[in-house]
Amino acid sequence: MINKNDLKEIITKNFENIKNGELEILTFNTDNETGFLYDLKEIVESISDEKKFFNFTFHDFMESDPYYPFLNILKEYFKGKSKVEIESILKESNVYYNNYSLFLLYFLNSKSVRDEEFMFFSKEEFDFEQLKLVESILNIFIFITKTTPLIIYLSNIQYIKESSLRYIKYLLKKKKSNMLIILSYEKEIKASVDKIWKDFLSVLEKNRIIIEYKSESSNIEVFDDIKANEEQLTNGLLTYKFEECLNFYNFLATHETISYADKINNIISREKKQIDFNISYSILKILGDSYLCVTEYDLAMFYYQKMLSLAQTNYKKNQILETNLKITFVYYYQGHRNLGAKFIDSYWEEIYNKENDELLYKFYLLLFKFNISDIMDKLNFSLNYLYRFLKKINKSQYIFYFFIDHFTYDVLKQKEGKKKATQFMSKCLKLSKEFGNDNITAIIYSVYGIVYRDENDYRKALYYFKKSEELYIKIENTIRLMRLHSSIGYLSFSKEDFKRSFNYYRKAILILEEIKDYRELCNILYNIAVISLFSRNFKESLFYFENIINIFNSLNYERLYYHTRLKIYSLIGIANLKNNQTNLAYIYLNKAKEYSKIETHINEISYFELFNALISYQKKDYEKMKEYFEKAILHNGENGFQYSLLFFHYEYGCALKNINEEEKALIQFEKGLSYCEGDKYPYFRNLFVNYPDNKPLEISKKNYINLNYFINDINNTKSNTLLHSKIKEMNYLNNLQNILVTVDQRKNLIKNVFDLINNSFSYDFTGLFVKSKQNNWKFLFSQKNIDFNKNEILDYLTESKESRVIINLDKISFLTELDKKYNSIICIPINIKDEIDGCFICARETKKEILSENDLNILIISKNQVQIAYEKIKLQIIQKKQNIILQNQKDDLAKTLEDLKEAQSLLIQSEKMASLGQLIAGVAHEVNTPIGVIKASANSISDLINKDFIKIVGFIDTLSEDKKKLFFEFIETAFSLKNIYNTMELRKNKKNIREYLDKKSINNSDIITGLLAEMGFVEINEKFDTIVIDVELVNNAYKLMIVKKSIENINDATGKVSKIIYALKSYSHFENTDKKIQIDIKTGLDNVLTIYNNLIKQGIEVIRNFSEIPEIFVYPDDLNQVWTNIIQNAIHAMNNKGILTISSYKEDQFVIISIKDTGKGIPPEIKNKIFDAFFTTKSQGEGSGLGLHIVKKIIDKHNGKIELLSEIGVGTEFRIFLPIYT
Repeated sequence: MINKNDLKEIITKNFENIKNGELEILTFNTDNETGFLYDLKEIVESISDEKKFFNFTFHDFMESDPYYPFLNILKEYFKGKSKVEIESILKESNVYYNNYSLFLLYFLNSKSVRDEEFMFFSKEEFDFEQLKLVESILNIFIFITKTTPLIIYLSNIQYIKESSLRYIKYLLKKKKSNMLIILSYEKEIKASVDKIWKDFLSVLEKNRIIIEYKSESSNIEVFDDIKANEEQLTNGLLTYKFEECLNFYNFLATHETISYADKINNIISREKKQIDFNISYSILKILGDSYLCVTEYDLAMFYYQKMLSLAQTNYKKNQILETNLKITFVYYYQGHRNLGAKFIDSYWEEIYNKENDELLYKFYLLLFKFNISDIMDKLNFSLNYLYRFLKKINKSQYIFYFFIDHFTYDVLKQKEGKKKATQFMSKCLKLSKEFGNDNITAIIYSVYGIVYRDENDYRKALYYFKKSEELYIKIENTIRLMRLHSSIGYLSFSKEDFKRSFNYYRKAILILEEIKDYRELCNILYNIAVISLFSRNFKESLFYFENIINIFNSLNYERLYYHTRLKIYSLIGIANLKNNQTNLAYIYLNKAKEYSKIETHINEISYFELFNALISYQKKDYEKMKEYFEKAILHNGENGFQYSLLFFHYEYGCALKNINEEEKALIQFEKGLSYCEGDKYPYFRNLFVNYPDNKPLEISKKNYINLNYFINDINNTKSNTLLHSKIKEMNYLNNLQNILVTVDQRKNLIKNVFDLINNSFSYDFTGLFVKSKQNNWKFLFSQKNIDFNKNEILDYLTESKESRVIINLDKISFLTELDKKYNSIICIPINIKDEIDGCFICARETKKEILSENDLNILIISKNQVQIAYEKIKLQIIQKKQNIILQNQKDDLAKTLEDLKEAQSLLIQSEKMASLGQLIAGVAHEVNTPIGVIKASANSISDLINKDFIKIVGFIDTLSEDKKKLFFEFIETAFSLKNIYNTMELRKNKKNIREYLDKKSINNSDIITGLLAEMGFVEINEKFDTIVIDVELVNNAYKLMIVKKSIENINDATGKVSKIIYALKSYSHFENTDKKIQIDIKTGLDNVLTIYNNLIKQGIEVIRNFSEIPEIFVYPDDLNQVWTNIIQNAIHAMNNKGILTISSYKEDQFVIISIKDTGKGIPPEIKNKIFDAFFTTKSQGEGSGLGLHIVKKIIDKHNGKIELLSEIGVGTEFRIFLPIYT
């Protein structure tokens, strides 16, 4: 730990170093940053007048400029300078061409813009652009510090942002410019951005530049600007924030861009109606582009889909097409070429015919970047057309952006010939060198190397590979460098320089440990496996091939970048044959055959034919063998890779030798030797000359590649793949929800969902089929072919009426014809009453991943949601029709009501329906009342959701964590309060609250007092002071309280209706013979009282004496009839005036229910008759005499008993005994 004197010595020494052109960076871990700054200022002022000192502080609660504070310092330097002066400095500073206009406008305080084409770059291209940007910043600093050294102090670096960190890392590597940068942070401080902070600390520790400092100054506050900056940020307008966000976007500060844009997007979500379309659209585009640049493709797709929805809603055609292009780029970067091709097919003609140069430029970039040659063919696209188009839009100098990789050369060579393809490559190389685009220059050098390698000019190939390697190392393009090392490894193998070959492969694999691109790893393993195979190290070859297959299966790869499964399976089969593992060879022969029907490059087929030739040899079918060998050599081609031809000729010659066709064998050996002129291919020369000596080439065991690291990491990668899959599903469900909410026609609904499924998931077949009234199937919508459009197939798939995944198609007779093409099918039956009887089918082709239960579940969710939406649309249509009918049929309604009354009078003939008839008017009233409550409460909730809910959610999201926690505690307290008071109580509460608020001098106390009183507050806890001072907080809490009250009202009303319906149901089911159910007896009593509430409330007081009783097994419908008959009799006996007491308690092994009235009582002489059938004391027509008889039978059915206690003039009591255990 150093003190102030040590600090002065360090600063003085390092200042002398920077005067000599060396950049110095020092980091101090201090006990007091404010004291450290005070000491530092004092030291800096004393060392020299020829310098400039800058002091900046990072904060966790405020946004800063990109590359803070370095761009701020430069902006201050250029302040007051003319455009000519700035242009001169930028040119002298050698600012990269892509950044020139950006910096010029920024330093002139004008709106900075960047050509958006960089947002279509791959990750490696984007990283290069970022590298050139920080390089440009440093170049400007080098220029301006030539005469005046700078000392820059940055405190609180634990809050450093990603772009600033990137720049300082770059400075640590380059060590240029006359700058002394001093960084500090306090010990034990907690950082807000843990990952960035940890990354930065690792950089500092690696460079050993952390110094511990003990401050000798007092704790002096020097950060006066913090509050002002925070205030400026929080009160800034949305437009200002949007311009700031564009600043991050233009300067490629992607992590800050995402953070800033996400906050703005939240504001837009809360204030949706007030936001301009262009800002909403641009923010979504910024988020999508930024996630694309950092290879978060699922999140990029999520925001692009939102862009598309917004553009479609606002009928913005150009924006729809632009978004379609962006979505297509995501598909291709994700490796979903089929989805991308299918999607671009839906709109490319519209872009091409629209004659919008900006869209066309992006469209042509897309075609070149992913070599979409089929659309190029449809357009009759040519290089001459591209030259003319770029000239028209003043971008001829940037033609090198269209040179992507060696596929660009291959496609152009095939379409326009080698001469034009070479001229295009030469033109691109010249311009990329002229503009200093080292990345594309390196790519073109590497393609030259591949071209010369294929022409067997190894000297030139290695020359260009080396030039490319130098540039990739310079610009730190590790992905391309890894591929280049792999190419040099393969080139060296071709020269039989195996030591160099394995050395370069090992270099490539070391890079792969960092970037973890397993498809590239498989490419390298493939090359090593082929080296081993051709050098007759068959066992080692199988080791690498088997690892390729394991990675394929683990990560669901279909193919490598340059090699298909047909070729890989063929080579594995050959290796197994040569290793005497015949059974395994035949297994791989069958696997290769599955892929042999797929269109592929003729060179790939040659390996399958070689495999068949060796199989035929083993079967002793020598004529077939010769035929396959001849085809294999022909298809491998004179211009193919010569080393493979050597292997082909040698194997053919050996086979001919073994069947005693010596002359023909000699011809094959001579053809092979013709490739071994001079010093080329000494190993194979030796094989041809010294037959039958075919010992494998000795490859040192040191050359084995350890794959344990990758195997362990693949398991983690699979977890990430699952996460991306879940994000993809979330995107799909979000888009599905948008369709369900916005589409108002049934056919459009089904079509849109069908298209969404096809665009979201990589199914090889999808179809929606419906069944006619004649029981014939027809397809409604179908993607690709209609393999499933057969009655017997669809009948089988839907016969169970259950959604399911079907695999092992070969074992199902109806599906055997599909087995060769598909490995799995999902069937989702769709039944919409009176509308649709059909099914949705999707299938996955044989060579791909089998459909899973997760796929099934997603589609079941989709089906359920669509059916709900379909029914909703149907109900809306019905409702419209009914409104018209109701308007015109008032007379018919009156007649219907009369008919209803007549039918009702007939039902009263039974005992049960007599009770219902007497109470129908009251029940209707009882039902209508809660329904009215539900409607009013629902309207209240609906109004709040439509007008305020999103704002409230957004408002809560803006609160700090502490404030948010207190706000929710405040709401919980309010929810727990009694909130129904009479007028006098409410007035008293308001007075208490008002006095408290006035005492606290709180503004808007009248409004706040009213809201708090309505919420049920009698007094205010002081811990809620920070809540009640904010009228917006209280108002939002009050609105949530309204929602709670409304929900409680709905729950209460719904409960009442439910009870009435449940009780009414019992009238028609009291003789139900179902099994007993364990219930709470009190529930049935409450239900019956609910039904009779309309009579009871006219003058009967109900007393409930319910003590704790156990739940017992009973026939609940039957018991409801018991309570109904006894309570109905009690009401009648009291003439609707009196006291009805209902009690429940436990005694011995019984639950006892007592129902007691204060009616006139039952005369002693008829007590023994009241349970007899048809006995009644009521007037004729008023009762059937069956009520109490039915009660007695039900009690007997429960093995219980009923007692009667009655006294004339006092009242009657029935006691029902029900056994607890039956």
